[in-house]
Amino acid sequence: GGDRSVVIQLAGAQAAVCSTAIGLCRESERKAWFNERKHGPPALLVDYLSRWFGQSAGRLLRDRQRGTKRGHDDGEVKRPKSA
Repeated sequence: GGDRSVVIQLAGAQAAVCSTAIGLCRESERKAWFNERKHGPPALLVDYLSRWFGQSAGRLLRDRQRGTKRGHDDGEVKRPKSA
C-alpha cells in the first residue's frame, strides 16, 4: 500500500485523552519498527544521514539492518514495548 494519513480527534477527560494518545503513538512506533525491520531504513533517512555525516552513517544503518558486526549489532533483537 501507499502512504496513508489518519487524523484523529480525541475528546473527553484529560487523563483518558492522554492515555489514548500515548497508546496510539506506541502502536504507530511499533508498526514503524516492524516495517523498518522488514524493509530496512527509509531511503531518505539514509540519504540525509549520508549527506550530513558522511557515507559511514548510511553504511552503519544498512549494516545494522543486516545484523553485521560493523553495525555493532550484538545479535539480540530488541522490539519496542507494545501499549
